[in-house]
Amino acid sequence: MENQEIKDPPLDGLDEKQGGPENILHEAPPTTRPNRPHTANHTLPHLTEAGLHEVGVTLSELSDSLLVEKWRSEAESLRAELSLSQKTVVNLQEREKQLRNRLSEQAQKQIQKGTTKFEDISLGDHRPTQLIRRYGNLYAEGRLEALDALDELEEMNDCDDLKVKLLLSIVVLAFRTAQKTMEESKAKLRALLHIPSVLQSGTTQHHVAVREVEDTVASYLRRTVEKHDVTQNYQDVCERVWTTLYDYPSLRHCDGLLRYTRDCVTLAWALTLQQPPLVIDYESTTFNVDTHTRFHTSNADCADIQNVLWPTLTEGENGPCVYKGVVLT
Repeated sequence: MENQEIKDPPLDGLDEKQGGPENILHEAPPTTRPNRPHTANHTLPHLTEAGLHEVGVTLSELSDSLLVEKWRSEAESLRAELSLSQKTVVNLQEREKQLRNRLSEQAQKQIQKGTTKFEDISLGDHRPTQLIRRYGNLYAEGRLEALDALDELEEMNDCDDLKVKLLLSIVVLAFRTAQKTMEESKAKLRALLHIPSVLQSGTTQHHVAVREVEDTVASYLRRTVEKHDVTQNYQDVCERVWTTLYDYPSLRHCDGLLRYTRDCVTLAWALTLQQPPLVIDYESTTFNVDTHTRFHTSNADCADIQNVLWPTLTEGENGPCVYKGVVLT
């Protein structure tokens, strides 16, 4: 077979209007574009679906973008409100703390001045209510134990009336020595600070200063009542008893009586330190239902007091009764 010459494809179909091969390869047909409105501000076309499509943005994308911006703005606003609220809470807490401190200081002053019935719970067993309970227990238990101890002394046989008066006298002497010690302490304090025993009228500021000093010292004594040494008071009471009842030397060695005497002195000192001081009343001659309790062997139809077994305890002189005395009518 003879070799045939390879020929170029025929170009007879192309006329001059279509141009030659070079025009076909290098000249692209013109692309028609819709005219865009032109404004001075170069704004986007109207937000229609067709207009958004022209700039390559879908309606869903624009909606999401607007929501994100809205949420971001709301989040910033909430952060600002939260920050302001936190500052307000801090200020209120600080103000509450200041008010609590002021109320605590005022309450403490009222307690110290004795113008309120509130108790200082930090005193524990030395709060007035606890001391009053101890006063009642001293009669119900301590006094009975002392009577039992006296019954064992041969010298005190057939001396029941003397025993009752002896135990009452110890209570009275204990309060007397406690009050005397308190007055002496105040006098020493006034002498040390050069405070006159009688303040002149018209010096209100001076009166207030003196009262504050005395209240502070009294508060210190109440808080340290357990550390106060009552040995001298105890010895004073004992010496008075031994001197008066010199015919009964065995009393000096009666452990039950000595223990009762020390308990009376210790409690009398604590009661005297209260504000107002708690004092005893044993001089009444007529039965008073508000301040007295009849002993079980008393004559209920008689109002005359024959014997005082236990003194009445009151808040200050002629103050309200906090523990009724026991009497025999």
